[in-house]
Amino acid sequence: MNHLKIIKDYELQEKIGEGQSSQVYRAVKNGVNYAIKISKEDHADETVVKNFEYEFWVLKNIDHPSFVKVFDYGYLPEGPAYIIEEYLDGDPFETFFQGKSFKECEPLFFELIEAMSLLARWKIIHGDLKPDNLKIIECHGSFHIKFLDFGFALGTPLTIAPEVIEGSKPDLLSEAYSLGVLLYMALAGDNPFVGDHLSETFNRHRFKEPKAIGLVRADIPPAWAEVIAALIRKNKYERPSNFQDILNYLKPAGVVSSLQIKPDQVCKQSFKELASYLIIHRQLKPADTLWDEWQPQNDPDEKIHWYYLKAISHLEIAQFDDALKYFLTAGELLSCLANQTFWKIKIKNYVAYSHLMKGDVEGAQKEFEFLRNEINETLSSDEKKQITNFDLGLVYKELGRWVEAKALIEAEISQHESTLQASSLSDEFVYLCKGRLSNLYYQWAQCLVHFNLFGEADKAFNEGLVYAELVGDLALMLRLQNGLGNLYRQTNDSIRAFKAYEKALEMARALQDYRSLATLFYNQGLLYKENNEREKALECFDKAILFVEKIKYLYAFEKIIRIRSLIEKGFLQQNHDCFNLAWAYSEKDDSIQNIRFWVLKNRVLFFKSLGDDKNLEKDLLLLPYYARTEEEKKFLKDLQASIERSITDESSKNNLGQKEMVRVPDQVKKILEINQDLLSQMSFEQFIKRLLLHAINLSEAELAVILKVLDDGRFLPLQSHNAALDEALSEISMGVSHRVLKTGEMVIADDVVHDQNLNQYTSIVALNLKSVVGIPIPYQGRIWGILYLSTQNRLLKCDEALKETLKLFASQVGLALKFQELVNQLQAENLSMNDKLGQWAKQLEQQERELNTYRVASKGSMATSSPVMERIMEEALLVAGSHIPIVIQGETGTGKEVMARFIQAHSGQADGPFIAINCGAIPATLVESELFGVKKGSFTGADRDKPGLIEMAHQGTLFLDEIVDLPFDVQVKLLRVLQEKEVMRVGEVHPKKIDVRIICASHQNLAAAVSEKKFREDLYYRLSGYEITLPALRDRVEDIPLLANIFLDEVKKENPRIKSEQYDPQLLGMLMQYDWPGNIRELKQFVAVSALFGMRKLLTYADLPAQLKTRLKDIDQTTSAIDHTQSKIYFHKGWPWQLHLNAFIAGALDYFDDDAALASGALGLSIATLYNWMRKNNYKNQKSVIQKMGYQKGLTLDAFQKRVFGEVARKYPGEPYKGAGILQVSPVTYYKWIS
Repeated sequence: MNHLKIIKDYELQEKIGEGQSSQVYRAVKNGVNYAIKISKEDHADETVVKNFEYEFWVLKNIDHPSFVKVFDYGYLPEGPAYIIEEYLDGDPFETFFQGKSFKECEPLFFELIEAMSLLARWKIIHGDLKPDNLKIIECHGSFHIKFLDFGFALGTPLTIAPEVIEGSKPDLLSEAYSLGVLLYMALAGDNPFVGDHLSETFNRHRFKEPKAIGLVRADIPPAWAEVIAALIRKNKYERPSNFQDILNYLKPAGVVSSLQIKPDQVCKQSFKELASYLIIHRQLKPADTLWDEWQPQNDPDEKIHWYYLKAISHLEIAQFDDALKYFLTAGELLSCLANQTFWKIKIKNYVAYSHLMKGDVEGAQKEFEFLRNEINETLSSDEKKQITNFDLGLVYKELGRWVEAKALIEAEISQHESTLQASSLSDEFVYLCKGRLSNLYYQWAQCLVHFNLFGEADKAFNEGLVYAELVGDLALMLRLQNGLGNLYRQTNDSIRAFKAYEKALEMARALQDYRSLATLFYNQGLLYKENNEREKALECFDKAILFVEKIKYLYAFEKIIRIRSLIEKGFLQQNHDCFNLAWAYSEKDDSIQNIRFWVLKNRVLFFKSLGDDKNLEKDLLLLPYYARTEEEKKFLKDLQASIERSITDESSKNNLGQKEMVRVPDQVKKILEINQDLLSQMSFEQFIKRLLLHAINLSEAELAVILKVLDDGRFLPLQSHNAALDEALSEISMGVSHRVLKTGEMVIADDVVHDQNLNQYTSIVALNLKSVVGIPIPYQGRIWGILYLSTQNRLLKCDEALKETLKLFASQVGLALKFQELVNQLQAENLSMNDKLGQWAKQLEQQERELNTYRVASKGSMATSSPVMERIMEEALLVAGSHIPIVIQGETGTGKEVMARFIQAHSGQADGPFIAINCGAIPATLVESELFGVKKGSFTGADRDKPGLIEMAHQGTLFLDEIVDLPFDVQVKLLRVLQEKEVMRVGEVHPKKIDVRIICASHQNLAAAVSEKKFREDLYYRLSGYEITLPALRDRVEDIPLLANIFLDEVKKENPRIKSEQYDPQLLGMLMQYDWPGNIRELKQFVAVSALFGMRKLLTYADLPAQLKTRLKDIDQTTSAIDHTQSKIYFHKGWPWQLHLNAFIAGALDYFDDDAALASGALGLSIATLYNWMRKNNYKNQKSVIQKMGYQKGLTLDAFQKRVFGEVARKYPGEPYKGAGILQVSPVTYYKWIS
């Protein structure tokens, strides 16, 4: 390249680097330095050029602060390719960390792992992780890591993984090994795997176990040592491959890497880059903050990019409702722009895909089918190729439309494979296309299995595996291996099935994928069961259930795996509890209602195998209610066929004539079909009405009546068809009815005029009857009633078959009665259980009050409904688990000690002592001895050894209130305690090691005290790692009703003679307008005094003594009743819950000026749910309720509902039915929210 001087206006200067296939030059353009990477002339083959093109595409699309920026790409006349990059002047990775402490290294290590996590999520395999490809740069006083180069090769000898040496392709697990070696090198200052020659280096990578990094350096935290040891394991499947999980393990929740710096310190990176970085790394809160600070006013492209990235991030972590919300918002913004057809369709496609992932198959079908037409009509052929998640075929498969699914998937496979034959494809598209093909082959193989094309399915699964390995997608490889295992199990090839499952389990363990582990253990359990290995099968089903329980957010698929595992356990152990638990899971969760028939069917089979007729009968009555699919209806038909056979056999025993025997099965079939219709009627009244209609159709009678026999022998008509019912029963032959009741036998006469036994009845003659039938309805050993049929205009054909049919028919009423009895029994049990729940709820509420009192007194639990305090408590929880020193500031009486106890209760010292001391309350002469302790004989009166308060707080917390009042000389000693973590008693010469957390508090501003020389500056910086400022009570007035009632409960417990149980709302309103200079302490004293003077359950202003009324004298009583928009008392008397809900949602829309995206985010709803509500409710006409209810910023709809229900529960303790009635909700819903 010596003859080369200029490339596209860039003047080449000196060479600054060289690799096997390229060399790098510094270049200058317009006085700015750049780096130009040029492929060597003897390496200008197609592979090297392709790698250059791919590297440029990767870096251009990543556009991320941890990767070098690229500007241009092209070819020289001689053939070599070049990339123009930013010029970086920094330190080499290999030497930068020498002599630095671990704390100095740690932020850069986080950046390195975060960058690897980004590559993994984008399915990019670096392939050449080595020190030469990394550089450390300085920016505004802090250091950052930069990736300079991509190898896209098989690895480098310095960091190559053992399996790559043995011929495997690089993947996420080999990348994890290379990362581990890099971290080890940086910390140890040496690479333990490098030998004198290449073969020795390779053997060390394969076999050598290096010295534990924790033994090489003493300052490495155990967690880091554990992670590095795991990364460099020889067995690839024992390494962690999820880099985000590594970060979550190493970093406390909410901590962001050093890249989260101020906007003016982002090394001139754009908002888009940093926001993208934070979203991609799932740091959603910092990203939201950044958005608020830098929100572009007139740049819709930036907004669209933001919402799109945020939606993708939520889609990756299975938060489908949020993903839908952001995709829809991006779509709305796109709809305002012209010439964006492809992007509009791509976003709509993601909306449909989100529905599918969420489990809303019908919603996905609707969206995909609409999109299919739009894609065909508006996109070019090239644009169509870029749509790589159009999953209508998968939707059809989920809906059981297998033929359509197979055809669609086959067509898409053919399209993608033909597309790959083209020569002018970008590496990006080739990668996406291969990943898509892997997934399509998986779906196609499942279709082939459904059609019993097992040989073709085997080929399809293996073809999918080839593509999955090409893109290095371990999750896809896992699914395909599981699919192969299922296929081999179905074809009775147990050996290959076990092998496939074991391979998939190795991958699932490596990915720490609980969902896949649960599925695989369930499948393996089925295989063991089929091979009669009962104990192993039970172990697998137990593991499947265990892994389901470990999943934080359960979706329908995992819930079904748990239920199926319970069913299998029930059969193996002959344990009906497993079946009952499975039914309970399915019955209470509507997201898996489609499995209820399957659960009930298996329980029927189980009870049948045990001969448990009682439970079998119950489930047989329930089963028709849940038959929905063709498969389920087929099972019912098979059951009907079984009953037909048993009835035919019974008919044979009764020696019926041949003619009748031929008719009976046909009539029975009709009866069974009718039976299914009857069982679909939910109420007894509907059942009787349908039964009479079917009776008329079967018998061709003209009149039908159900008569109930009363205790005194009289008849009560329950339901009729073609008859007017009166007390005299004038249209019914009472003689026939009494004969049936007396004999207990069926009376049937097709020609009643010539029937010698019946024609003498006056009613027969008076009603001019031609035919009459009376059939007893048996129930619990007696005749419950009579099915009565008659004609006046024609004769019935009452052969033996019809008689048997009508007998069966009448028995259906008995079954219905039994069913109704079961329903009544269940309702009674439900009422009884609700009563018990009410009692338990009352007991629980009392225990909760006692527990709250104990916590306030001892552990510092903080009762609040204030968003300000809730935010402060969230921050306190974050720092509680660390060793960061904390300073609590706030006015006197704001609860600084309670906050300190709250932090202690949620820290690692929760079980240790909590020692509190007011520094201003101890005389200056005694402070030192009280804090540090005294050695016996150290001064006059020191007659024994006495430990100090600091020593007494060992392994716990020392709370120093009013720290500013500490004498200067004692401040010096306290500083030493903090620095050296040791304390020395007065008169001692040897210090004692201590482990104590110190929390300080002051009503004065500590920083101001330092400026005024009242407090030591060095001690201030030691103590104020994190400052918490508590608001005055007047700034959190919504807490006053809550605190007042809590304090009232405490006073009642101390003094049972107190009559008052709660404060009058008008008095609470006055308390909320009072200034409370003494804050919570003053409120507590106010409650203690006022409670003594209350004469009724409701404590009012009139009950207050004069001295308390004086405090409230300036408050107007007539306007002091609680206003819901200010007091944050959320329950509005006389309003049902639905009105509360509508008012709150309408208030949010009003607050956000009808911006549905902002309102849905604030309410915690999906935007689709909010739009649905807006369509059903004309909220703009609800201004009056909006003004009355109000909307509180920062409060989600769930939180609002909890508070409304909580207020009603407190108002009516132990009266759940009353509370549910007031809110007009079911008791179940009420219990759910108050619990």
